[in-house]
Amino acid sequence: MADTAMPTGATGSPSPPIELMIADVPATPDNAAAVRHTLSSWLTAAGIDPDRRPDVELAVYEALANTVEHAYHDAPAPAPGTFTVHACYPGAGHVLEVAVSDHGRWRTPTPDPVRGNGLPLITAVTTGSEVTPSGEGTTVTMRWNTDVPAQVGATNAR
Repeated sequence: MADTAMPTGATGSPSPPIELMIADVPATPDNAAAVRHTLSSWLTAAGIDPDRRPDVELAVYEALANTVEHAYHDAPAPAPGTFTVHACYPGAGHVLEVAVSDHGRWRTPTPDPVRGNGLPLITAVTTGSEVTPSGEGTTVTMRWNTDVPAQVGATNAR
């Protein structure tokens, strides 16, 4: 399911970015959980700060859950749509970027006192994020500045 590129190169030479690509996964709750587990292993292998990893896992899982629940809400059964996760980390002191994409239809969030906290949660645990809906689907891009220590239990200022 996952392709992981690890840094290569001679000692002392710059390594290429570490990337993870998980493409065209059926958008089901079980697959979202499996991708979260794969992402967790990749974050560890990539050397992401252990204090930062829970924020990354939470935000990405929330984006995946939104895809599972909302992107294909009017698609014909039984086949679910798909999602793709692309993560890129150029190395220490750089920005970790993770994008979750689908080919479903964007639904504008409606006010609901119990629901609708996913995108604000993503905003709270990332350095920056954006949602890009298009005729091709929706992409949620999330970034974390890795040269700033994670503030456990705090939200990031915008």
